[in-house]
Amino acid sequence: MKRKNLDDVIYGDRAAVRAAKLDLFGDGGASGSFGSKSSKYDDFSGRCFAGHPALKLPGSELVVYGGSCLTPAVKDADVYIGFDAGMRFTERHWPWKKGRELLFKVPDMGIPEKPEEYKKLLAWTRKQLDDGKKVHCGCIGGHGRTGMFLAALVASFGEKDAVSYVREHYCHKAVESRSQIQFLCDHFGVKKVGGSKEKQPAASKKAAGERYQPVRGHGCIWDA
Repeated sequence: MKRKNLDDVIYGDRAAVRAAKLDLFGDGGASGSFGSKSSKYDDFSGRCFAGHPALKLPGSELVVYGGSCLTPAVKDADVYIGFDAGMRFTERHWPWKKGRELLFKVPDMGIPEKPEEYKKLLAWTRKQLDDGKKVHCGCIGGHGRTGMFLAALVASFGEKDAVSYVREHYCHKAVESRSQIQFLCDHFGVKKVGGSKEKQPAASKKAAGERYQPVRGHGCIWDA
């Protein structure tokens, strides 16, 4: 039997995603962060995050977008917020260029190490939205860490059942782990529900279908 490597042990079915991040352009890294070479992972049209709708925030006309910070399906946002260390940056993160790109790292399936700074990020994001900016936030697949942030944002608009709201209006996979749910309860007063990746009976898994399928392969949207 083939012995699992360290990535398999740590990340399970996400090892393929982590490996893809090491060579997004399929050229051994020669392209660099701003490379223009076409990637073998550029076709992401069938992935869940490519079809995520804009999330309308409760009691307002404001919307926010969520997905992948490696391959954001939204190309024209004013602000890009990433939660995964594999976030791809473009020239817009230079202060003399129009637009903003920022990385706020959160562990995969985990929670922020500094809740107070996370709350500052949330308040800053609300201001960007209030100022009419188009905002996109993302992790790898746009579900766990992205869903947690969207739920916190929704809660800041007065919706206590924020996780259910995000799952209904954005994606049913949002907020994956029990720790993410508990974090939302502790810091944002969100109604407690189950994580979308908590263990389910076999029959429930079968009924859920593609909810439990791993995300495989990512490219860089900026080459599209």
